[in-house]
Amino acid sequence: MEITSPSNAQSSPIAEAFFRPLSYEHREIFAAATKFINGFEIIPVSVFENEKTPEHLQFLCKVSFPSSPIIWEWVFGIRTQEEQHRLDEHHYPLIQLANQLLINPQLLHSIEEALQKAKFYAKQHISKQVYTSIDEHLNKNGWPETIGQFFLYLNEISKSSSLQITLTDNEQHTEQYINLGLHFYWLLQQEITVDQNTQYLYNHRNHINGFNFKHWAEQFMYSWGTYLQSPSSLTQLRNEINTFFNESMYLKGSMATHWHCYQDYLDLSLPDSDPKSGISTYRSIDTPNTNDSVSAPSDCYFNQEQVIDKNGQFHSILIAPHYKTQSIHQLLGNTPYNHYFYNGKIVHYSIPQNNYASIHAPVIGTLLHTAFSIGTENQLVQYRKGQFTITETEAYGGFSYASSKGVLIFDTKDIGKVALIAIGDSVKNGVALATELQGRAVCKGYQLGSFKSNHGQLLLLFENPDIAIFQHKNSINSQYEYGNSIGKYR
Repeated sequence: MEITSPSNAQSSPIAEAFFRPLSYEHREIFAAATKFINGFEIIPVSVFENEKTPEHLQFLCKVSFPSSPIIWEWVFGIRTQEEQHRLDEHHYPLIQLANQLLINPQLLHSIEEALQKAKFYAKQHISKQVYTSIDEHLNKNGWPETIGQFFLYLNEISKSSSLQITLTDNEQHTEQYINLGLHFYWLLQQEITVDQNTQYLYNHRNHINGFNFKHWAEQFMYSWGTYLQSPSSLTQLRNEINTFFNESMYLKGSMATHWHCYQDYLDLSLPDSDPKSGISTYRSIDTPNTNDSVSAPSDCYFNQEQVIDKNGQFHSILIAPHYKTQSIHQLLGNTPYNHYFYNGKIVHYSIPQNNYASIHAPVIGTLLHTAFSIGTENQLVQYRKGQFTITETEAYGGFSYASSKGVLIFDTKDIGKVALIAIGDSVKNGVALATELQGRAVCKGYQLGSFKSNHGQLLLLFENPDIAIFQHKNSINSQYEYGNSIGKYR
């Protein structure tokens, strides 16, 4: 669901969101698609029909929750293929919660109690920069106190193009990451009072209909990114996409005319890309025919490099607020190639927002191993040193945060084995890699996948430690473009 206003529509090279009055047919379609909704009071006001996606309608509606005085403007996306009128997938978690609250007033009171405790603590203990940044990023809905405000908050989270907020200190040359998924859990992780007993909100269950609040919250985060796969995202996030067109190369061939959702923008290929390799004349590959140097797999920033010891261990690397790693086994799992990287080298890069996000082969070699996995951990979220971080708990404590990870291991023959690990900040919109290419020989720069949101992390492992990685003192101001050399062998 999305807050929008037709009066705020701005011109765009992608689409002009022009809402017009509803016809009788439009009202019939809307009624058929929303007949199962009990928790909200919804009045459709106008409709937007995009000529690129005629089978998808966007309805601007006035929405309210029975116990809240707030009236919202939301856009409901409805697909109309083959007479099957159905809502876009990203609407369902909010509707499920609203339906539950209608029959479960205790849960409503418990959520409001948790939210109010969280905001009170935040004002006392969380830095003003972090507090304000979250609020601004979520359209002034970052710290809800009432159930109506909470639905606005959920709406903003569900349509955000990234779960990561980056705070930069240019004077200290440092970056601070705020993860909205962890912030969401932290708001709901407060102690509440039920029948004069203290308990955590995530333990709430409705034994009559089986509703489990912990499960609902985890499913809400698990499904994050489905909005970016809907046609609504292309028109409603158009201003963010427009910043990408500052580079004239991306306008070549009117590439945006083929986009149907924000995900198409994230899956962007460079102009004149080879249909098989994905290599484009618009980006050169340094030393394309040898492995004397290693190429940047994507547009990225250098973070750090470390030597791996004889047991496959290294100093702990904070990949994201919810992901720490300090061993080859944690990164690669149980592969027959782990030991090759003992006494090797590990290098960490991050992916800048609103940049080319495809992933390419950093070396010439054969793909020995490809894997994709989803990592989940039970955790309690804490606020420490300006960040929301996690503490792992026992099986039934806290929430589970899931992220996606792709692993590719190359055999280069001349410089040993090289591994690429790509980590996304969610499951549905994390990272995608061509795992079907296992056993194939690929050239340097071969396109192997992409990040599926505006944030991600890259790790490179080298069997041969004799690679000199190019570093920068002010790493947050030093960006590599895909194809640039990031290191040379001595």
